[in-house]
Amino acid sequence: MKRLDPALINSPLCRHSYYVEQGDQPRQVPGSQRKGEDRVQRPMTLLQRCQAGDEQAWQEVFSSYATRIYRWAALLGLSGQEAEDAAQEVFATAVRKIHTCKGPELPSSWMFQITRRIVANMRRLAWWKVMLRAADADEQLEPALTYQSPQGRELELEVRHCLRRLPLRHTEILVLMDIEGFTREEAAQALNVPPGTVASRLRKARAVLRATLEAREPCSCAEDRSSPGGLKPAQHARKGG
Repeated sequence: MKRLDPALINSPLCRHSYYVEQGDQPRQVPGSQRKGEDRVQRPMTLLQRCQAGDEQAWQEVFSSYATRIYRWAALLGLSGQEAEDAAQEVFATAVRKIHTCKGPELPSSWMFQITRRIVANMRRLAWWKVMLRAADADEQLEPALTYQSPQGRELELEVRHCLRRLPLRHTEILVLMDIEGFTREEAAQALNVPPGTVASRLRKARAVLRATLEAREPCSCAEDRSSPGGLKPAQHARKGG
């Protein structure tokens, strides 16, 4: 996944509603400015440029989010190849739905909303693979994170094996809050739930994860197993990532 496919960008669906094409340059739709306003346009934000169909803007979004989306998909239970496929689908969906994103900037919570829906669909379609994974505790996983201690890699794989066995709502909140470092408000926006629900869901998810970890054979990282918070987000090591 080296570059975003330009074919995903060159679609009328991703054009900003205030602009129409005129040659190589967008022109402002007549009447969109108030009478007497300065005719000099302010610099467009990255979100506005994406909504206007700016290919370079989309490449900037791809560079910023490709690694994060891959990591999110892997932590939410997909294999390495599945996570690559999910990331491509996330960007394709973002291009189609960019006109629905409101605000001055492109929020991470909006990208995560798309990712969680695609991951959930892929997990439902491959439910039989999930059942096989539950019976195969030794399945080889590709590291999605770096580690801060000699036991870090073992901790990562241990946690990811356990995350795969949790309900998706628990996995999502643990990934957002304990691994990605979202605030309660950001997580609430990403999951479309009240902040109070985020707090209660996080408590339950940590308890379930702790019980799942304790049910497995002890490992050398036992002192860190109550929460995945010791895992540090980092770029994945897949070729072409």
